[in-house]
Amino acid sequence: MANLAALLAARTPPPPPPPLDEDWIREMTRDMSRYAGTYQTTLTPPSPHPSFTIDIDENMDTIGTRIWDCSVLMSHQFFHHMKLIQQSSSTPPANLLNLSGRNVVEIGSGCGLLPIALSKLPCNAPSKIVATEYLPSIINHLENQVKKNDALVEVRKLDWFCSSDVVSCSSSSDTILMSDCTLDPSESPVILDAIEELVVRSYESKFRNCSVSSTSHTDVIVGYCLERGGTARFLELASSRLILSPVLSFHPSYSPTYRGKERYAVVHMCLKPSVLLDRISRLGIDPTSFSNFYNNISTTSITSSLPPPFPS
Repeated sequence: MANLAALLAARTPPPPPPPLDEDWIREMTRDMSRYAGTYQTTLTPPSPHPSFTIDIDENMDTIGTRIWDCSVLMSHQFFHHMKLIQQSSSTPPANLLNLSGRNVVEIGSGCGLLPIALSKLPCNAPSKIVATEYLPSIINHLENQVKKNDALVEVRKLDWFCSSDVVSCSSSSDTILMSDCTLDPSESPVILDAIEELVVRSYESKFRNCSVSSTSHTDVIVGYCLERGGTARFLELASSRLILSPVLSFHPSYSPTYRGKERYAVVHMCLKPSVLLDRISRLGIDPTSFSNFYNNISTTSITSSLPPPFPS
């Protein structure tokens, strides 16, 4: 027993917990009381726009009624990228997130921090933001947070397992967002089916409206935690259907590692042309006509690079 005590005493003490002002690594602490009460995060747009604070009520009732670190990181990252875009004298650097004029749909919005933050962008702002959830209790909580922060965000029901929900949210989307929803490996195929359906139906709507000059490519931006049980499966399945490219330039205060491990990443996705063309064809659209439409879309994707064209 004495030897055991000596060994324990000689062990290297664990690293101290992360500082609480780094609000995207709260999950590394064990004090669950942090999820009870009001969560606040301050976002800083480029000058001359003033900083502002978002207030979110949290509780432990469900996983959707508390703030997850990844949504905080993504919120700050969009504002950081807005600064970098504003500072660019001509063409913005590659892999920056630019939502200017786009219609945005987030799946699995939870408390709504990310869509609320995006609604406050003073420049490069989306035209429309839709936040979605599936349980009535979470939807009600989400609506309350949107009202509390006086945000121009539409709240809608979207259950990944309900195809009619997915279709109803797809027609006006230019950008699909998702933050830290890869907890369960068994849900990865369903999530990807929903993402694919949103993208395909978005392109269908744009094609049938026949307005190439005002149309954007449909993008997907996913923030994920590498430690979640479903992340590896999600990325494996996603790579078979979508083209993935990392989004760079994290917020400068964010450290991508903690205790030697990477925690979060943000990736830009676009549906592979072969997958999109196959799905579009099944909707009764002539493949050649759609290929010409797709290749002539004049505006860029959410990043500064276009998705690949269809073969001519």
